[in-house]
Amino acid sequence: MGQDQSDQANPLSQYGQIYIKLTRSCYQPGQQVYGDIYLNLTKAFPGNELILKCKGIESAWFQEREEQTKTVDGVTRREITPVYHRATRTIIKTKNIVHNWKDKEEIPPSQYIFPFTFLLPQAIPNTFYQKGGKNESNMYEAQVSYSIKACLKSNNKQVSNLFHRIPLVIVDPKAGSTISCSQMMAFPIHTCWCFSRGAVFISCLLEKSSYRPGETVKGTVEINNLDCNVAINRVNLQICQHLRIKSQTQKQKNFRFIISALQYRGIGQNQAVKGKNALAIEAKIPRSTGRSGSLLSKNKGDQALESTMIGEFIDSQYFIEIFLEMGSWSYFGDQPRLVLPLTVYDSNLEETDAEPQVKKPKNWNPTINELAVISLTNASAETELPSSSASNLVKMSGELMSKNTGLTHRGGRKEEEIVTSKSVSNDKMKTE
Repeated sequence: MGQDQSDQANPLSQYGQIYIKLTRSCYQPGQQVYGDIYLNLTKAFPGNELILKCKGIESAWFQEREEQTKTVDGVTRREITPVYHRATRTIIKTKNIVHNWKDKEEIPPSQYIFPFTFLLPQAIPNTFYQKGGKNESNMYEAQVSYSIKACLKSNNKQVSNLFHRIPLVIVDPKAGSTISCSQMMAFPIHTCWCFSRGAVFISCLLEKSSYRPGETVKGTVEINNLDCNVAINRVNLQICQHLRIKSQTQKQKNFRFIISALQYRGIGQNQAVKGKNALAIEAKIPRSTGRSGSLLSKNKGDQALESTMIGEFIDSQYFIEIFLEMGSWSYFGDQPRLVLPLTVYDSNLEETDAEPQVKKPKNWNPTINELAVISLTNASAETELPSSSASNLVKMSGELMSKNTGLTHRGGRKEEEIVTSKSVSNDKMKTE
């Protein structure tokens, strides 16, 4: 399916091709996933089981420099060495037999479509990947990834399995919210000897609470300094990502990245900017940042801005922070700071119909099997799936059109794989 001439000449493709296609490009937790496994066998294949695997993992690590004591030949000394802190967990893991050619040692040459469906759990984190740091004290990597793999299992050690794996993209169900958000706080101002100089009031109103990379955050900031005898030298606004990574031993490291910043002129004592004179917010959320190591960015050295995500070991959230630089030399204490949460989601992860990835082979006339209903449980053994009418539950045309495909194999016991433009990157932490 979708093989060019060079692929067809590859001896690994002698039995044919297998391909997975989902009906959508991304899904939200709790949604029903529908898809098809397309199988085009040009030669009898030594096997009788078609298996579908679903897997999701959350994994992270960060590095720190720590002091350790070592004793060599009776001499004890202290050394500063890099230490890795890691965490990983399985979110979803299941392996099911979609179809069994019973009482057969070989699958005859033919063309098949195997529809399948499964319900995603409600409480799963969205897809996420971020990597950064340039030295031993701040390097890290964090990811949540999901994949679906269809495998035609070989019963001949001399013949590799035929399989295809694709990523399953999960998005934040709160993405795209257009609800406005606002907050107001009062900050008492004191100078030395704890003399009260009044209070300053900060309020912020945003047009909405959820944004895509590349969008502009718009809103207004009102500052009431009428009851304060200390001038404000400067008003600062920053959009920040707060990333927290925890290890399996509950060791944690916090990162704070400024992704957008604005400055406004100061406000005199006993003055205010309100109503028509309120400060206008127009802060653009960048599509990428300077953190290196992205697997999603096309530009080397840049990292595509990741979405908001809260997992067990990874917590990535965005905030808009407004803080004031007070003018009195005798002022002490923390800067008055107003913080509002934002949701950031990737513009490429909207729920749209999945684009076709391969073209249909010549004389494509497949047998359409019944719909296989998969249960996403941590099955410890292979289970054969119940089926129901495919015509009632899934509407598939059997049309396969495409662009980028190739054929590769891996070391050890080789497996044949159709590689598409959406296949899992080899640079990512392995999920198998």
